[in-house]
Amino acid sequence: MRAHRFTCLAAAASRRFLANKAGNMSVVTALIVIPLIAAAGLAIDYGRTSRVKDKLQALADTAALAAASAANLTGDAEAKRGEREQIASSYLATALAGATDMTVAGTPEVKADDTSITVKIDARVEGSLVALATTGKKSGAETSESGGGDQDGKSGSDSINLSVSAKARWDGSRNYVCLLALNPSAANALSVQGTADIKAEKCAVQVNSTSSNALYQNGNATVKASSICVKGNYAGSNLTPTPKTNCARFEDPLAAKFAADYATAYGTAVTRYSHKSALTFAKGTTGLQPGMYRGGMRVDNGVTLNLAPGTYFIEDGALEIRGGGVVNGTGVTIVFTGNQNSILFVIANGGLNIKAPASGLFAGLAIAQHPMVLPSVKYSNTVIGGGQLNLEGIIYLPKQNFYVTGNGLGTTTDLSTTAKQFSIVADTITIQGNGQVNVGQAADFDAAGLPTLPTINAGASQVSLVE
Repeated sequence: MRAHRFTCLAAAASRRFLANKAGNMSVVTALIVIPLIAAAGLAIDYGRTSRVKDKLQALADTAALAAASAANLTGDAEAKRGEREQIASSYLATALAGATDMTVAGTPEVKADDTSITVKIDARVEGSLVALATTGKKSGAETSESGGGDQDGKSGSDSINLSVSAKARWDGSRNYVCLLALNPSAANALSVQGTADIKAEKCAVQVNSTSSNALYQNGNATVKASSICVKGNYAGSNLTPTPKTNCARFEDPLAAKFAADYATAYGTAVTRYSHKSALTFAKGTTGLQPGMYRGGMRVDNGVTLNLAPGTYFIEDGALEIRGGGVVNGTGVTIVFTGNQNSILFVIANGGLNIKAPASGLFAGLAIAQHPMVLPSVKYSNTVIGGGQLNLEGIIYLPKQNFYVTGNGLGTTTDLSTTAKQFSIVADTITIQGNGQVNVGQAADFDAAGLPTLPTINAGASQVSLVE
């Protein structure tokens, strides 16, 4: 009886408890809100983490591209790799210095090889509401743990670890043009005869002429290049690789810039000499300033002429370097203008050693001839009989012939054996006797500190992200 009464009382009490709604919702709500808060905190964490990761990825991409795009690097391959790594590291140090919402783990990793550079950044994003919840459960514990996540962005107890990387590659195989004959129709536009040699193993030879003998080889003469391309056809052998024919004409890549620079520089050139006969020099060493030299100049045996940086206009006369005379200059462009007498003539062990300016007017041009200096059978830009040219830069003769021979004194005429960048762009090019033209390192504009040479695939992208 007592048991039955107790059961009835308990049942009645239960019904009254369930029927009483005062405070019941608060308990239920509290139980529901806990996972909702955790879910909201997790969503906030991952949303912020996603933004931080996108930012880090953009920084890594930019650092890699900046290093890969760097020009005018100096030194050997190892030194260039070091310079690229320094460019990327410096950029990241500046960009990450004011970073918020994250802690960079250590120093970003930067590693370059000869054709690519890789950048890797590790960072940690602190948790928000999830972190509060976890620290509430761990009295006296630190709010972040070194093992709080993995590289996929999975959340640990207090933080989320991130890792991003980027890899940029530059195309070291671009085919730079180091020998370009512009004439559209001439026979023998590029002519190599006797025992003459053209050595251009690291760059391209291009002949624009449609003639069946656009490229002409005779005797034991040789041409070696990374590629040989002829608009028309060729005659002869000893051409490596075998020339391609029916190639697209390569438009003059220097015409527009030369015209603009000439218009700027010619009118402001200071007249240093003006006479019907050439300027001559006493034996010994003489310095010369840039400006206008009308009537030309002659550098004879025993004379060393040192040119200060700038542009030298030789008008209505030749620059003759004879019998051991030497002309030196860095940051120098020699421009021939006026009548057809305005030519370069180096003979009998005369020497011309100049490096083109790296920037500004006539950047990259060592020797240039205005296109209105019309070609002549009698007059031609000539290096003969042991004449020596050691040039870093471009010889640009858009309407004239460039003639090299070593027969004058029976010695070898040698062009730019050691120059890091050397290129010839001329209307026609003739190499005879035992003349030598060495343009094998023409593409190393980084080491030369000069602008890039034209390429036969100029429209292609040189630098790209690959990871």
